Amino acid sequence: GPSVGRGAMLAAARCAATRAARATTPRLQLSRRQQSTALRKSSSIMPEWATSPVYVAAVIGVVVAQRLLSGSGRSKDADNIKPGVTDAAYKPPHERMAARSAPAPAAETVAAAAVAPATAAPMAPATAAAAPDASPPDTAPEPELPGRPFASEAAVPEPAGAVVSFGDLSAFTDGADVWLRKPAAHGGLHCKLTEGKPMGAGTKVLGFTHDGAWLITVTGSTKMTAFPVAGAEPVDVVSLPDKSGSPTLGPLHFVDIPNLLLLEISGLVPGGSPAVYRVELPSPTADARASAPMLDTTAPLVRGKPTRWMVDEASATVRGVLMEDNGTTSLLMRDAEDARHGGELWTATCQRLGLPLPPLDPSAPPVFSEWRTVAEWDRASQTRFLGFREGLAWLQLTNAHEYVAMAADGLRFELGFTQTD
Repeated sequence: GPSVGRGAMLAAARCAATRAARATTPRLQLSRRQQSTALRKSSSIMPEWATSPVYVAAVIGVVVAQRLLSGSGRSKDADNIKPGVTDAAYKPPHERMAARSAPAPAAETVAAAAVAPATAAPMAPATAAAAPDASPPDTAPEPELPGRPFASEAAVPEPAGAVVSFGDLSAFTDGADVWLRKPAAHGGLHCKLTEGKPMGAGTKVLGFTHDGAWLITVTGSTKMTAFPVAGAEPVDVVSLPDKSGSPTLGPLHFVDIPNLLLLEISGLVPGGSPAVYRVELPSPTADARASAPMLDTTAPLVRGKPTRWMVDEASATVRGVLMEDNGTTSLLMRDAEDARHGGELWTATCQRLGLPLPPLDPSAPPVFSEWRTVAEWDRASQTRFLGFREGLAWLQLTNAHEYVAMAADGLRFELGFTQTD
């Protein structure tokens, strides 16, 4: 009937639609894959084979194999490298293999060494030598004495002039020779430093250097000699021509730097004013000459003539001078400044801009400020210069109980003492 035919037609239509849908799905999936592949090709610079699963799997396999092989080798060759062990404990593989393959000592040899009885040997007498790890004695070492022997003189030499001392040694001249004297239980012992080479009349002893290695003498105003206390031959410090109009020696300044002297010489610089020179002595035990005098400091460019120089012994630098002009004495001083890299121009620029100063330059020569006149007086004032010590010049004022210490920057410190009956 009509109803059966209509049902058959609906069933046939459903089957046709199902077949059409199944046929369309693979084509849609293929189209999407093609689009994704096209997108990868257009957005990647790698070749197509590099992204293939086969290639990626091969690379992963090679990496895994290398890791496995390296792990097996580490257990054999790197057994000496452990966490916490520094490079200093590392040994090359060939050294470790040699240590492993070295034969062990024979058992009987070790046993024999372990049980060998101690033989009775005669005991050596005790010596005065201390053990290597013994602490040094508390007493200070004795000063090194001259190589020339000390002896008791039948005719004891008498000093002719000043006597200078260093420790238990004293030095003097008897008018012809220079002597050293040291105390002894039965009297003084003497050593003649000028054996066979008398200095002659007019020789004076000036003093020992700060370390006692040299004794300085002067003959007249033209010759200065240094005698090494530990021996060797004397050294001529300065030897000037002894004639009219020639340069002359001035005062000697002892400093705290070994083998260095500062002395004044007049007549070498233009104008003939006294200037300060440096002389370097050789080693006291070496047979060598002293250096030629080198100019250190000349007079400031002010009116007058220098009459006394002030030297800082610790740094061996000239820090002050007394200038005299027509009865007026001026005290001029200067400060020692820190030498910095770049020189004065760089330092001044940093100070002007408020920047940190350049680093210090310990190898640079000494740097000083300008000379400043910090005090003046005339002969009527009876002001007296007392000396220079640690950067201060000491003056005694008109009143004998008032003293003033002057600094290079102009500061003054007054001291007053009350006279008691």
